[in-house]
Amino acid sequence: MKPAVHQTYDAIVSRQLPWGILVSLEGDAGDALVDGMKTGGTTALRSAVRVVILDDTREPVRASMLEADLELAGKQTASDP
Repeated sequence: MKPAVHQTYDAIVSRQLPWGILVSLEGDAGDALVDGMKTGGTTALRSAVRVVILDDTREPVRASMLEADLELAGKQTASDP
C-alpha cells in the first residue's frame, strides 16, 4: 500500500545520509526519506521511530519525525470526513 499524506507509521532507521535518514515503513509501505531538519535530533541505525508522511508525490516519499508534524497529522485525520 502506497503511503499517503498525513498517514503515520512506525518505522526503522535503515540508512543515514548527509541530508537526513532513510526509514523502512511498517508493513509493505516501502521507504521514506526524513530530512535532517525533520528528525528532531540524531537517530541511530535500526532504531524504532514514528513518522508522518508529508509528501507522497516523491520517490521515496518524504516524512517527518517532529512532534508538531505528528500532532498536525492527527488533527487533519480526525477532521477528514
